[in-house]
Amino acid sequence: MALTPQQQQILEEARERASKLVAELEEKAAELEKNPPKIDAKNLEEGRTAMRKAIASVKKALENIEKAAEVADKTSDLGRD
Repeated sequence: MALTPQQQQILEEARERASKLVAELEEKAAELEKNPPKIDAKNLEEGRTAMRKAIASVKKALENIEKAAEVADKTSDLGRD
């Protein structure tokens, strides 16, 4: 079953937002590495770990959105044959 134009728009918006969020988080992580806050080492490492996990989670979400788009494209292509 092919996606409706509204569903296609939602999927594209989700892809754009996730991609933008990955870029923003990676940029912020790089900034924090260059200029780490003046906090104790344990809290700093916990923050770094949390940032890495957040980036990994958003990347996984983006990967799943892209897979959903591929499946939708293949499904709509099958309907045209």
